[in-house]
Amino acid sequence: MCVALRVQGLRKTFRVKSGRLVQVVEAIREMDFEVREGEVFTLLGPSGCGKTTTLRCIAGLEDPDEGEVEIGGVTVFSKTRSISVSPEKRGIGMVFQNYSVWPHMSVFENVAYPLRAKGVPKDELVRRVRWALSLVKLDGLEDRPATRLSGGQQQRVALARAIVSEPKVLLLDEPLSNLDAKVREELRDELRHLLRSMNIATVYVTHDQLEAFVMSDRIGLMSEGELLEVGDPVQTYFRPRTKFGAEFLGSANVLEGELLPDGTVDTRIGKIVVESRDPTLDHGKVYVVFRSESVDLDLTGTCSGTTNAFAGTVREKKFLGDRWELSVEVSGVILRVSLPSRVNVATGSRVCVRIDPALCSLVRK
Repeated sequence: MCVALRVQGLRKTFRVKSGRLVQVVEAIREMDFEVREGEVFTLLGPSGCGKTTTLRCIAGLEDPDEGEVEIGGVTVFSKTRSISVSPEKRGIGMVFQNYSVWPHMSVFENVAYPLRAKGVPKDELVRRVRWALSLVKLDGLEDRPATRLSGGQQQRVALARAIVSEPKVLLLDEPLSNLDAKVREELRDELRHLLRSMNIATVYVTHDQLEAFVMSDRIGLMSEGELLEVGDPVQTYFRPRTKFGAEFLGSANVLEGELLPDGTVDTRIGKIVVESRDPTLDHGKVYVVFRSESVDLDLTGTCSGTTNAFAGTVREKKFLGDRWELSVEVSGVILRVSLPSRVNVATGSRVCVRIDPALCSLVRK
């Protein structure tokens, strides 16, 4: 697959004035990534980490302080070469968090607007608007005023307007966050299928982990303006490469330890065997990471003769519908353990915690 978007050395700072003081805030720090044709690349991270600023720099709505942006093999921004192509000429489509539909226009006119601005002939304009509306399942609503649509339908209009120009890159900034849970789930699945069927490189911004896992081919995890790690959803979840990634995603146990020459890690609960690890981690201070659902409990409390088996006591439990979340104390350390809701363990029970070596990761301290 060809690279549709390339971001190199991107930096962006803002000057924030508070009284007489001016503070320089680094919104993006030396960011590099590529997105291939047909790929959904998601920027995932907490609010304020620089996701939207990155998107706005790609779109040309913000000028970076340093770096380059290349779309379809053409440089649209370069600080060193003094290149800055205007947003409408970058070949991008963008969907914002709010619906951004024009209330005085019909559905058809909302979607047709970017084509009219480009002077597309009427027959071609009509064909492409109908094509876009069909893709987002709004065909038959062309003449309806935008104000008479539901929130989910208005977001579909915004999406149709973004793709009607057949952009090289599609930018989606928290496109589902303003919808209620049921509509968000339905539209998420439809959007996933739509993006899979189109050969458009997509940069998707969200703070919702489940949304990122469902939508993405690759996830870029961001924190405080930095792109910390990039990987496919399964790799990012089960094999995080940073302590932030381990703690931000899902429910994880992160234990500080010493990596010994024999490959085991000495932790406060005892020695833990890790089946596979980064070869550059050969000794020293590390973190052992394993997910709460990667832990098995032996309710008999028997731990003899098994690797990564530790005696513990259930201190707390929470019912979350599809599962129980347990707090199990092992040698003074509280571990998170997830169990199916059909399994009920009493608080105070003595158990054996078994940690699969194949589901453990090591992260450099």
